[in-house]
This record gives sequence, structure tokens and C-alpha cells, in this order.
Amino acid sequence: RILHAKLLEAAGLPAKRATIAAETSVRMLTKADAHVNMLRATTAVFAGAVGGADILTCSPFSRALGYPDAFAPRQARGSSQAPQFSSWSRSTAWMWSP
Repeated sequence: RILHAKLLEAAGLPAKRATIAAETSVRMLTKADAHVNMLRATTAVFAGAVGGADILTCSPFSRALGYPDAFAPRQARGSSQAPQFSSWSRSTAWMWSP
């Protein structure tokens, strides 16, 4: 955000707050034990929230196995909302695309 502000200032443009979007990585998911992916996703979302992301996108834990079942998107939403309610922040959003 500091770099963004300095670039705008150097270009002579009006100051505008940068929006930071973070997404959990598909590379961190495993096929061998998909339920461990829930812990990985929760940790990644927490890191994004602590890092100051305005928008967090959490992939379903079973995405590595193919198209997720009905529980996986619900769990992804829960992982995205946990930092929001734990930190009293309302900046966490849930967006999922297959």
C-alpha cells in the first residue's frame, strides 16, 4: 500500500487506497489426504487477514480431487468468515469459482 501510494504521488495522480485481494493457492492442496486441506486453507485465510487483505478467496478443500462436493464450499466460506468474526473485521469476503 505504501508503494502504491508513492507511485500515485510520483505520477501526480490523486491518492487512492489500494485494494488487496488474496486467494488460497491450489498448489498447497493435496490429493492424498484432502481433509488436511481444511487446516491449510484456514491457515492461509488467517495469514491473508493478518496481512491486511481486503478480499479473501478460499478454494474448497477437495478442489484437488476434482469438482467439490456440497460440504466443501460451505467449509471454504466458514474458513473465510472465521478471521472476520475473530478479528472484528468486516473486510473478509467469500467468493468461490470452480
